[in-house]
Amino acid sequence: LKCLNSWLAALVWMLCLNGAQAAAVETPSALRGLWSQANPEGQKQCRAYKKQRIPEHLVGAILIEAQKISDLAEYGEDDQYELTAVKPLGQRSWQISALVDWYPQGEEPKTAAQLNLSLKKSKLHWTVKHTDHGQETQKTWVYFRCL
Repeated sequence: LKCLNSWLAALVWMLCLNGAQAAAVETPSALRGLWSQANPEGQKQCRAYKKQRIPEHLVGAILIEAQKISDLAEYGEDDQYELTAVKPLGQRSWQISALVDWYPQGEEPKTAAQLNLSLKKSKLHWTVKHTDHGQETQKTWVYFRCL
């Protein structure tokens, strides 16, 4: 009986662990990478970063990782997007819900944001909707893959 209880406890623990791993929200692999703004300054910053790997060359870029997105800024003042849901909208288009930890991190409550990301002709189209101090805002940018 003691052996059976230990076995059941181990089984329950493994099921919980597998459930927790399955619940992780991840960005689509096609979006992952370092994206620079699709303008002359973004092109210049990407070239400079590829040569020297100095983070200051990435101001205005987006780093998309498996479980978070960083909007890169000067002096490490990045905005961090913690994913809560990813929903496909089309073949190369997604809606991502996230909690945003605005710089300076941890000083204010995280804000809910909705990101609409789509890949069109190798460009990333990024639209962010969120409420900032009671006012809803929406901004759109276009990026190219730097790395």
